[in-house]
Amino acid sequence: MMYGGAVVTFLSGVLSFFAGISLGNWGVIIGMVITLLGFYMKWREHRMKELEHKLLMEKTNAEIFEIKTRTVFMERAGLNNTPYHTPSPALEAMKDSTNEPTT
Repeated sequence: MMYGGAVVTFLSGVLSFFAGISLGNWGVIIGMVITLLGFYMKWREHRMKELEHKLLMEKTNAEIFEIKTRTVFMERAGLNNTPYHTPSPALEAMKDSTNEPTT
């Protein structure tokens, strides 16, 4: 039971410290905690907005790249006088077989 006395002494010191703090000091401490929490929340909100903006920019850049690529392919198709979409041979065969007159 040698440690029991040390624990009691430590706890009594902690409790006397908190009991010695006046009501005005408690207000200051609580104000500090609320201020720090407010800074943390604003920082977190700012970080989320930055991340959202980054993702939106990546999406926009991908869409712009897709439009530019499509434009290049359409220009190439126009220069070669070939259609933008060349149907597959299987599709051509299906069209040929459906256009045959039945006798």
